[in-house]
Amino acid sequence: MKKFNKLFIILLCCVGAMSVTSCLNSDGDSGLSDEEREAYTKEIAGPYWGGGGKYTNMLLFTNEDLPDDKNNPYKVDTLRTNINGTLYTAPADVTDALPTFVINGVPGSILAKELDENEHKWLKGALEQAPSKSIEGTYYVTNVYGSIIYLSCMTKNIEYKGLEYEGETHDVTIKFYNATLGNYYVADLHKVVVIPMLMAVIEIDGGKEIVEIYNTSWGQGDKYNAALMQIVLCS
Repeated sequence: MKKFNKLFIILLCCVGAMSVTSCLNSDGDSGLSDEEREAYTKEIAGPYWGGGGKYTNMLLFTNEDLPDDKNNPYKVDTLRTNINGTLYTAPADVTDALPTFVINGVPGSILAKELDENEHKWLKGALEQAPSKSIEGTYYVTNVYGSIIYLSCMTKNIEYKGLEYEGETHDVTIKFYNATLGNYYVADLHKVVVIPMLMAVIEIDGGKEIVEIYNTSWGQGDKYNAALMQIVLCS
């Protein structure tokens, strides 16, 4: 894992950066027609295998173990693994269907990072040893301002059936808050899409045990930062 410098964090997450360019034109009007929304969705859709260099696919998250650094005041860490993904358009033969996304290669260690190793020893250990997961969801083009396309992203539950650790077997479900605000842009001829995922709770055996990650209560900024993951995909 590596730290990001502040400038690149701003480029990826605060997408108003001057260096961001796009082949899409917009007058800033958020009242998109169905035809415009369909055209933007087609522009976004496609495989994202990573473009190389700083446009490698990655997962951004808060890592409190990082030292205080003026170049990284938010302690944002990046995991560069075999993450890849595909964004699809909505199926034409399904009424009111939304376009979908699939993210491959998300490691269980990231999903378990906020679990206390003493309080939730079994769950943390089981997720850390579990194989990488594919995460699915839907998205919707909400607004276009300048060269940035904004997306409402809805992440589906992650299911682990029969998760084993230290002789115990349980079913585990990770649930997320919907919807989160993602975005798409083009920079240096690379397509870039950012899909935030905000973990809510982890349920064991259909809710017999529930581990809260973040409950949206006021004044829980630290928990919000801990629960937030941002998938960055590049073409």
